[in-house]
Amino acid sequence: MIKLNQLQVKNVTEYRTPRGIGFSLTLNHQGEPLIIVENEGRGGSNKYTHVKLTNREFRPILENLEAQAANRGYTTIEPLDHIIAFRVEGQYL
Repeated sequence: MIKLNQLQVKNVTEYRTPRGIGFSLTLNHQGEPLIIVENEGRGGSNKYTHVKLTNREFRPILENLEAQAANRGYTTIEPLDHIIAFRVEGQYL
């Protein structure tokens, strides 16, 4: 099981949009890219894309990360999004 505190924020890119701030970043696990996170800056949810996994492998990992985020006391709606929103380059979740 991958734990939130094992994921490091890397390759952060932010840009202005007419409705907010968009961004993309990579979540690395043990120094290797695992998940690409993107947000278009229009008020929607983050998009999570796996780097080397199949969809079948990735779905339970993402669900588990969401559950860990919710257990930390973050909102029950998109808790992983909330954790990522407050992290910067090099930080661990």
